[in-house]
Amino acid sequence: MVNPNRFYTYAYLREDRTPYYIGKGIKYRIYSTNRKGLKPPKDKTRIVFLKQNLTEEEAFKHEIYMIAVFGRKDIGTGILHNKTDGGDGAFGAVRSEETRKKLSEVNKGKNNPNYGKSFSNEHRKKLSEAHKGKVLSEEHRRKNSEAKKGLNNPNYGKKGAGPKLRENMVIAIEPMINLGTKDVIYDEDGWTVRTRDGKFSAHYEHTICIKKNKADILSSFSDIIQQEKNNPSLFSEY
Repeated sequence: MVNPNRFYTYAYLREDRTPYYIGKGIKYRIYSTNRKGLKPPKDKTRIVFLKQNLTEEEAFKHEIYMIAVFGRKDIGTGILHNKTDGGDGAFGAVRSEETRKKLSEVNKGKNNPNYGKSFSNEHRKKLSEAHKGKVLSEEHRRKNSEAKKGLNNPNYGKKGAGPKLRENMVIAIEPMINLGTKDVIYDEDGWTVRTRDGKFSAHYEHTICIKKNKADILSSFSDIIQQEKNNPSLFSEY
């Protein structure tokens, strides 16, 4: 069951310890850099939680209250860089297809804050832990699954559909090998894939260059194989 008291309010502080932004969030929102024209302080001591273990309604009320107390610079009432009076951006808000498309286009390529970044193992572990134990409704699972079926699935092919493969193109082939059925479900993040029946699955990948009548395999698993030889205990639990 999802904890309703998982929300909090937070503040970004200037060097003189006065706030320049007030927000509300869950999980790692407080450290997010995905904000147009606003970045959290590099000095983590200037990122502070105001109240924790709140319901979303309580978090909205406190956000609105704090913004009202310190005021907004853009309308001449105070010192904050907030562009609204708070209480907006509801968690789980449903956006139109047109809005989703615009947001997707805006964040493509170099406009994406994660473009070209390499995440540490610790950061990857935190992202993974954040999604563990999340329970999706059967309706949500069904919609995620349906959205990725057929031609909407990047691993699905149908003769005469999609871009034409040409010589010297470089592509990644990434099949999922499931112990059970082929049916999969997608988590809310739109990225994590799980088998519908809960059985083990492996995701393999090779990068290839298309050549006339053949394909040159560019990727190699030699480093992984060597590491396994150097450390026999790797994956021994399986």
